[in-house]
Amino acid sequence: MKFYVSKLGNDNWSGKFSKPNLTRTDGPFLTIQRAIDEAKKQKQSSVIIEIMQGTYDVFDKIQINSLGNVAIKGKEGHVIITGGQKIGRWEKIKDNGILNKLNENVRDKVFKANLKEIGITDFGDFYQPSWAVSSGSQMQLYFNGKPMQIARWPDEGFALTGDITDKGKFYCDAGKEKMEKWKQEKFLKAYGYWFYEWAAQYMDIESVDSESCILSIKNPDSHAYGYKKGAMYFIYDALSEITKPGEWYLDRETGDIYFYPPADIDKGEAIVPVNNQPFIEINGCSNITIEGLVFENSRKEALLVTDSTNILIENCIFRNLGGWAIRANHITHSKIERCDIYNIGEGGIYLEGGDRRTLESGDNEISNNHIHDFSLWLRIYRPAIQINGVGNRVANNLIHDAPHMAIGWSGNENIIEFNEIHNVVLETNDAGAIYSGRDPSMQGNIIRYNYFHDIGKISGHGVASVYFDDGHCGNIVYGNIFYRACKPGNGNFGAVFIHGGRYNVIENNIFIECEQAYNESPWNEKVWLDFWTKPPYNQRLFGEIDVRKEPYLSKYPWLVNILQDTRPNVLIRNIVYKCGRFIDRGNPQLVDNLVEIEPMFINYSPPFLKLKKNSPAFKIGFKQIPVEKIGLKGRHK
Repeated sequence: MKFYVSKLGNDNWSGKFSKPNLTRTDGPFLTIQRAIDEAKKQKQSSVIIEIMQGTYDVFDKIQINSLGNVAIKGKEGHVIITGGQKIGRWEKIKDNGILNKLNENVRDKVFKANLKEIGITDFGDFYQPSWAVSSGSQMQLYFNGKPMQIARWPDEGFALTGDITDKGKFYCDAGKEKMEKWKQEKFLKAYGYWFYEWAAQYMDIESVDSESCILSIKNPDSHAYGYKKGAMYFIYDALSEITKPGEWYLDRETGDIYFYPPADIDKGEAIVPVNNQPFIEINGCSNITIEGLVFENSRKEALLVTDSTNILIENCIFRNLGGWAIRANHITHSKIERCDIYNIGEGGIYLEGGDRRTLESGDNEISNNHIHDFSLWLRIYRPAIQINGVGNRVANNLIHDAPHMAIGWSGNENIIEFNEIHNVVLETNDAGAIYSGRDPSMQGNIIRYNYFHDIGKISGHGVASVYFDDGHCGNIVYGNIFYRACKPGNGNFGAVFIHGGRYNVIENNIFIECEQAYNESPWNEKVWLDFWTKPPYNQRLFGEIDVRKEPYLSKYPWLVNILQDTRPNVLIRNIVYKCGRFIDRGNPQLVDNLVEIEPMFINYSPPFLKLKKNSPAFKIGFKQIPVEKIGLKGRHK
């Protein structure tokens, strides 16, 4: 059975034809929801819903509940689901009061429109009560398909806090003249890594003292770690800081939006997202396919999938979204593949699948996706891919350009393989491109055959490519290529870095031109016992999941003695070449590593590092890495 949806359709028609008939008495449906409602009536049939070329405005989420055997397909690249509204009328600013607030160099370049006049009154309700928690949605502006920047200082990068004069009060070196203008701003805010470079938070500015150049943050206790001199931050939501093309500012009281366009405003397309809920919500379903659709211009995630099985999301584009592209909770036997995801306010794909209590596999796969320019709004712990659960696979994805992580994971028996990851962790520290931590019961995970390069950017505590944090144990890092893949910092991070963890296996990897190939920060017995015998972390070993009981007792018998087990991490048959250092901390077991000995590559061209037949690496048992299988397969990069 097939139903059609078209911009030329009518929800009172049968939906069985792709075009209206000559008498316009029958033809396609107008809305996707109408087609889904009709599909529910076909209880014994598989249904294809084909969406004809066009742009479809979706402001109320499309709901697919308790449904099976339905495929929603669009003509590739030509069916757009949008939650945005165009701003069609811009005008030059004539109000002298506004002109005087603007930088004199841009007064004739900034345009104004009123959102209330085009029916937009919801300007977003984003709120961060702590660095780890957020709620609501944030207004954005897109011009010619690209996200624009809320007016801020400095225009790029970060300023550093000066002396901390009191809690949440610090010296700012912007200068008295600039800060005098800030005193007139209605909604002045700041974003900062106020103490740790992995715990950032948006904060309101309570007051500006232009004489002493002191900024005071409203509700400073909401940032749990306090404030330090030299912390990275920027100021935003300031009309006076529209200083370069692409910057904009919204007056939430009047609805006036001010914009310095990077191109001719009359020839360009300016859009603000209005939709603040998922485009499509799939719940309690099986055998659902979403294929060939473009999702864009929303303040939240595009797809929300829960309690479902055999879901296929393929060949879709997700762009210009305020939340995640896809959030999938409690799903099994599902695939997300061949999608492009970019210009995303939070992360790319969040997936939970499998049962950690029973170790039943989720059997989900995220493969062959190109994910870049994500974490644009919430800039920490919003990776391209987050997998939680058991028995899930992440493979052949290309991930790049982000302030923090590429892949986060938790759970058991997950596989992360054949991915190319570069230019991530660009503004954070004490972080990894692939990261997990704080639970030794999360065993049996494999990170293999990935290519990491150009990881980390700023100096600080340190950045790794693979980071097992706070006692993470029993996992495997095998056959990866690490090329310029860390920033050691003052924590001496390696491309692979283990903090407190034990009996992880680092085997058959190639480390080339890394400042530090490997390092670890071991815990002594007191730290180890304190961490795992006291709340809250003792619950991860001896709570709802109790490693002394089945199925953990049979699957991971060594965990019974986790409190006394002192087995080291093992480094075996790795190639370390042209690196600053191999290892200079901890006491791992080292077996047959080839360190700073010419490995004899056929071509020294990462990642295509095949070894000559007479390479000394083969004498220690090194296995060729299948470099030809790494990265996107059959797709453009």
